[in-house]
Amino acid sequence: MLYGQGDLARKAATAIRYLERVLMGGQPGHPVQLRQGATLEVWVDTDDRGGDADLSILRCAADLNGLHPDTGVRVLSDDTGMRLRAQLMDLKVVRLPEEYRKKGTALDDVPPPV
Repeated sequence: MLYGQGDLARKAATAIRYLERVLMGGQPGHPVQLRQGATLEVWVDTDDRGGDADLSILRCAADLNGLHPDTGVRVLSDDTGMRLRAQLMDLKVVRLPEEYRKKGTALDDVPPPV
């Protein structure tokens, strides 16, 4: 599948438009309330833009986790490697709900973590 085409691209574009609306008017580095008990924060530290995107994301999550120890952050991923690395960094991991998972992958046969 080419980038920019298909159902996944449409869902990604919808998610990006939603995030743009939610973040509009917010200050970088400050949480924006999504709903009761859920905020979105944009990481403003741009020094860690190395070649390992997963590690950069996990470092961001770890930084935010340290800022909010009472609630913590959640890493949302169905990527096995990303989930394992997050768990090694003591980050909480959440899998995508079944209806949003890409069909036909090896994850279809793997039970969710307990």
